[in-house]
Amino acid sequence: MSNQEEIINDENDELYEHYHFVASKGQEPLRVDKFLMNFVENATRNKIQQAAKDGNVFVI
Repeated sequence: MSNQEEIINDENDELYEHYHFVASKGQEPLRVDKFLMNFVENATRNKIQQAAKDGNVFVI
């Protein structure tokens, strides 16, 4: 599993944390919000779900 994090300052002076996760081959099926809970520190499932609803979680 790889994890990259960077903090970016945009035009509005807001900070965003960007993460990149790759599921291991053979990973058991798991909801994305539950999967991310294992890797994003200090994030609640509610915050992750809201980020997904807002279009800020991308799965390819």
